[in-house]
Amino acid sequence: MNTDGIGIMPYRLYGKKVVLNENLVVPVNVEIKRTWKERFFSRPWRPLKATKIMIKYKPSPDIMVVGNDTWIMHPDTMAKIAEQIGTLVK
Repeated sequence: MNTDGIGIMPYRLYGKKVVLNENLVVPVNVEIKRTWKERFFSRPWRPLKATKIMIKYKPSPDIMVVGNDTWIMHPDTMAKIAEQIGTLVK
């Protein structure tokens, strides 16, 4: 694939230039249960707090429009669009 050196791959879709960037992600808070070992042997000591919040990242479903003919999106978003276009064409 032809990239410009920072992981961005240009494509064309319906006459629009599509730039795929894997760095377009959104944070999602996920609650995870703490183990008994972690609850009793952690600092500061909070044995009654049963969960902790971790931040996970998922692909952004948004499309950034730059100018009149350039779209920037995550590759997973492009895959969803290509799948939907494929079902429309069939």
